Amino acid sequence: MVHSLGVTAVVVATCLSVSASGVYAMGNKEEIEPGCHACLAQTEEPVYDLPVVSAAVAHQLWLGNKAVFVDALSEETYAVEHIPGAVNVPAKSQEANFPKMKDVPKDAFIVVYCAHAECGAAKKTASFLKDKGFSQVYYFKTGIKAWKEGGLPLES
Repeated sequence: MVHSLGVTAVVVATCLSVSASGVYAMGNKEEIEPGCHACLAQTEEPVYDLPVVSAAVAHQLWLGNKAVFVDALSEETYAVEHIPGAVNVPAKSQEANFPKMKDVPKDAFIVVYCAHAECGAAKKTASFLKDKGFSQVYYFKTGIKAWKEGGLPLES
């Protein structure tokens, strides 16, 4: 088990550091190996046809400005705390908040999160974004709870 975790970490690190083609981050083109799509999806089993990223992978994407983070929680919860730079597209008001995504390229990596693994808001918003034409939508299943437990930064 330890060996396979090490291999996964090396593959993810390699994917995040190798240049080739295709990823946009917050409007700036950042290049990443095309095969990285597969390595990110392999971190956990997909949920509702959404590739799942772990807190560690989400953090690496955030550190490298390799993805647009989308907070699917309410505007009130977002105002209290969220991952720095995250766009708020609440599951309960997706259409009304969709204009916030107008400048995001359709092929950008998008990481959608909510409160924790049992929260359904991120799955709903991630599916909505896929239906709107975004092709690289990832589900950060353990959400802001895992982010906080890892001592990672938050903003309000």
